[in-house]
Amino acid sequence: MSVKATTWVWALELSPTEKLLALAYADYADPHGRDTHPSVGQLMERTRLGRRAVQISTRRLEEAGILIRVGATARGVAVWRMPIDEDPEGRTTCAGGGAPGAPQGAHDVRGRTTCAG
Repeated sequence: MSVKATTWVWALELSPTEKLLALAYADYADPHGRDTHPSVGQLMERTRLGRRAVQISTRRLEEAGILIRVGATARGVAVWRMPIDEDPEGRTTCAGGGAPGAPQGAHDVRGRTTCAG
């Protein structure tokens, strides 16, 4: 588990299903919070989502740049990288303010700025 990856995921604006799945990937991330390779079965067990929901949401996380496929294990399980040191939308990340890893100028659910811009 990586606290850094988990913190990064919490700062992202995602649907509830995608947030849950991204948090599960973060739980399986290496200590640096980057590489993660849980199986679909492990993700299903951790999140209580069905196989198809895991597959669709994983594809959406990949399309959003939250998961980057970097290979596969010997058993064929995808290995993913979580770009926790950069914002998936290419924006500068917070430096010295706001939630760690939150995009600069990000807003919370009430529209307040969460990062010094």
